[in-house]
Amino acid sequence: PNARYVRGKKVGLDLATMDILENATGKWMWYFSDDDELKPKAISSVLEVLKRHPDIDFMWVNFFCKNGENIAVNREEGFFKDRDNVLETLGINISLMSTLILKREAGLPYVSLGRKHSVGFAFAIHIPIFGALTGRGRFYLMRPLFSNNLTSITEIKEIVEKQGSNSGFDTYGVNFHDTITLFKKGFSRRAIRTIQAVNFAALWRGIAADAA
Repeated sequence: PNARYVRGKKVGLDLATMDILENATGKWMWYFSDDDELKPKAISSVLEVLKRHPDIDFMWVNFFCKNGENIAVNREEGFFKDRDNVLETLGINISLMSTLILKREAGLPYVSLGRKHSVGFAFAIHIPIFGALTGRGRFYLMRPLFSNNLTSITEIKEIVEKQGSNSGFDTYGVNFHDTITLFKKGFSRRAIRTIQAVNFAALWRGIAADAA
């Protein structure tokens, strides 16, 4: 009864994430992908934390990798120390859509900027996320609440090439670099260097694995 269906043109995943943020009516948004699987009571667990801590602007939800045994980030649930700690702890994992819960009012001012940096895949969403991280709210790491089937570099390349000329390397490498650089004044140089180093390392491993 509380669901609302928004129908729009097929504009690609990037622009769709901005449209959702703009049209949503709730206080928080959880961007959840159709190829991930929620665990029982996941939504109620998130709502319980948000109710206790309404000053949370960004929550990152940990997850089980596809084998169902390993978790993405080996850290207990709780608040991040600060915005730099978010980048240094999560690394490339901050790019997974289903991990991202955002307070709408913290991300909404960055919708226009997100649209300008759309590349067809789910990277414009980083704009409101990084924007929220440079604000005054608090940031929380939630325990694992879903299972993830990772998208390969090859699959990403196929998706973006249907909508433009971006390769997987451009999307995960160059575009991510350009996006985090927009917010360099909000983070320490160490934190930005760390997340970019981890990101490019993961990218090269993925390319090597797909080429093998």
